[in-house]
Amino acid sequence: MWNRLTPIVFAALLVAAVSAPALAQAPAEPEKPKLGWSDKGEVAWTLTAGNAESNTISLANTLEYRWTDALFKFYAFGIRSKSEETRYYQVYDDAGVPVLDTYLENSSTTLNAERYVLALDFEDKISARMYWFALLGWERNEPAGLSSRLAAGGGVGNIWYENASGHFKTSYGANYTWESYTSDKLDNDNYLGGNVTLDWLWRFSPNASFQTVDTLFLNFMTMDDWRISSNNALTVQMNKLLALKVGLTFLYDNEPATIDYPVYGRYGDTTGNTQSVEADELDTIFTTALVIGF
Repeated sequence: MWNRLTPIVFAALLVAAVSAPALAQAPAEPEKPKLGWSDKGEVAWTLTAGNAESNTISLANTLEYRWTDALFKFYAFGIRSKSEETRYYQVYDDAGVPVLDTYLENSSTTLNAERYVLALDFEDKISARMYWFALLGWERNEPAGLSSRLAAGGGVGNIWYENASGHFKTSYGANYTWESYTSDKLDNDNYLGGNVTLDWLWRFSPNASFQTVDTLFLNFMTMDDWRISSNNALTVQMNKLLALKVGLTFLYDNEPATIDYPVYGRYGDTTGNTQSVEADELDTIFTTALVIGF
């Protein structure tokens, strides 16, 4: 239980620590974002070999085109982690008696994490403090039982403040979602839903910033089926092109999907049967990445 709460407590303490000095700062002049095209790519890779073998790679890219009062954004993200495991199974003779010091070795690769996200977003200001937006997003998270989630929608948002030290925005929208699952025992689900988002960016030094984007997703057909996505990042700019970024993402699903696990026999072979288990409600993703901006 504590292992689950630790990331949430850490995030709450971080937000509390940085919010106090941020609110105490005097208002700064409005920021002047760069117009036209811009692009930022992120890459993180961890490779372990020897007694433990694992491979984790994370890639992300944000492509933007900015007008004076409008913004187009394309975002892509992917993370994949796998590890190799060796198991030894006891060998039995025809009478069912274990054969002394005789084992069957079986090496297999286990997929620990795999998540992909694509998103298109367009925002246009209605006034200095209000804007409208349209979005289209797709996600796959098979370890959580999600084969595909496609959502399209739009809404309006408020800009509570936007200056050289950062911004604070909230938005409210409606969307239609199509979901399919990895389990053959679950039917595809299509529903009308809503989303409420909080976006806070704080530039606490000329080269460093903290941002949190938190979204509540609602299913208007089944109100107990709600989700929360919390993306938190601390970024340090090293020069014009390169930055270091530490990210912490929480994905909470109040009604997670079920996952079908194969049932193995006595000697490690599959029986053809499956056992359905409900996925965990909370996923946590921690990344440290090199960011390249243009």
